[in-house]
Amino acid sequence: MQMTGRGATSESILSLFVARGKKFSARNLATAAHRVAKFGGRGNDNVRCDRRVIALADACQRCIREFNPQNLANTAWAFARAGIDAPQLFAAIADAALSRLGEFNPQDLANTAWAVATAGIEAPRLFAVIADDLANTAWAVATAGIEAPRLFAVIADVIPSRLKEFNPQNLANTAWAVATAGIEAPQLFDAIALAVRSLLGEFNPQELANAAWAFACVDWKKDPEFFAELAYIVVTDLDALDDRGLSQFHLASLHSNLEWPDRLSPLSSNHRKTI
Repeated sequence: MQMTGRGATSESILSLFVARGKKFSARNLATAAHRVAKFGGRGNDNVRCDRRVIALADACQRCIREFNPQNLANTAWAFARAGIDAPQLFAAIADAALSRLGEFNPQDLANTAWAVATAGIEAPRLFAVIADDLANTAWAVATAGIEAPRLFAVIADVIPSRLKEFNPQNLANTAWAVATAGIEAPQLFDAIALAVRSLLGEFNPQELANAAWAFACVDWKKDPEFFAELAYIVVTDLDALDDRGLSQFHLASLHSNLEWPDRLSPLSSNHRKTI
C-alpha cells in the first residue's frame, strides 16, 4: 500500500485507511499512524481533531497483540507527537511493550517510553522495568563511543519524569553516560541532582564519584553544596574507589573548588599522589 511515496500526505493516508483499513496489517496500521504524524506535523489541530485519526487509533488498539516492537514504538511515537488523546491505546501499548521488552532495540524502547510518558499514562510496571534498560543502554552506548544523539535526546526528555523508578546505580550510570556523550541536558541534571540527594545514603563511593564527575563534566554549578554532600560520603571510604573513580572524584573536587579535608588518613594522601 502506497503510504511512503513522494505524493503521500496525511490526508491521502487517512483516505486510504477509510477505504481499505479493514485489510490493513499491523505493519500497515503502524506505518499509517507514523506517516500521518510525520506529514501532519506536531500537534496539528486538523489531525488531532480528525475522526479518522481516532478510528485509526481504535484499529491499532484492536490489533495491538499483532504489533512487533518497532510497530509499537512507531505507533506510540506517532500518536504522542500528534497530540492525540488516546489513553486506552497508550495503555495497551504499555502493556504490550512490557510483555515483549526483551525484543526492543534501544531506540524503539526509548521512543516508546517517551511516548507513554508524553501521553501522561501511568505505567508504573513498565517504567520500573525499563529504568534499568534505559540507564544501561545509555551507559553501554556511551562506553562504546557510539554517536547516538537521537537516542540520548529521547532519554534526556523522558527520564526526568521517571526518576522515582531509578536506583543509585541507574542515576549514576545515566549521569555518566549523558555527560560522556556530550549531550546538553541541564533539566535532566537538575532532576538527577534532586534524585541523588533523596537517595544519598544508598550510594556507594564509586557511584558517587561517577555522578560527581558527570556533573563536573557538564559544568553543572546550580548548587555548589551538592558536590560537598557527595564528597563528604566519598572521602569516608576512598579505598572503595578504583583508579578511575579516584581520578573522577579528584576532577570533580577541582571543578567545585573542594578542599581535601585534613582529617583524611595517610592512605588518602597516598591516593592523591597516584592521581
